[in-house]
Amino acid sequence: MRIVLFISLIVLALGTSTGVEQKVNKYFIFTPECYDEFFINSNFFHFECLKTSLSKLLSYMIVILSVILKVPQILKIMGSKTVHGLSFDSVFFEAILLTFTIAYNVRKQNDFLLYGENVFILLQNFLISFLFKLFDKKFSVTSFLSRIVLFVLVSAPLFTPLVPEWIFDWALYINMGLLAFARVPQILTNLSNKHTGQLAFITTFLSFAGALSRAFTIMVSSADNLLRIYNLEGVFLNGVLTYQILIYWRNKPPIVEETQKKK
Repeated sequence: MRIVLFISLIVLALGTSTGVEQKVNKYFIFTPECYDEFFINSNFFHFECLKTSLSKLLSYMIVILSVILKVPQILKIMGSKTVHGLSFDSVFFEAILLTFTIAYNVRKQNDFLLYGENVFILLQNFLISFLFKLFDKKFSVTSFLSRIVLFVLVSAPLFTPLVPEWIFDWALYINMGLLAFARVPQILTNLSNKHTGQLAFITTFLSFAGALSRAFTIMVSSADNLLRIYNLEGVFLNGVLTYQILIYWRNKPPIVEETQKKK
């Protein structure tokens, strides 16, 4: 809990430290104009201010809650000591997606609130990747190290001048493909197994809710239709995973069934 509070303070500081944002949002979630509408004019039903203030509040919540987003998944893996039913490819491509998103926003000098959740989710993905190596006996050291090398070779140049600007101009198209690679393998694994294994419902549902919230903030703050489509793709794919957990809820992985029979 202390960690979440500490991160919350960092997010609040970062969210108001960007030059442009500091001028526009001097009251965290309220613009000066909306602050006057709400607290001076007592106009609590000003539609545009309600919309923009809610969007800003959701942005803070998305980043803060991302600190614990994958904790339920991590705890479930550590508790069962297995990654059965989980797709490492999904974790790997999600890590690349998150890194590319961070690099894009750093290059564009965007407000931390627009991408901050990616930083915290990426750190949790690293831990999940390590748990794959720890608990998946079929996952060789060679395979694990080769993925690390590939990740570094792909990701490291993104934060340097080596990557031309046109790569980032195609960022949304690249992210759409990476998002599909990050979610579809897990969806197909679930379909093949007819169960969701160690996939944590809380983490999956929060990912879906976060994607839905982020889509709302984008709809409010951006007129970029391509960006809207990208976020709706995230809502759809995370929604499919959530739906799969619900419909396969009672289906138990073979490992669990064997354990219960032995008992």
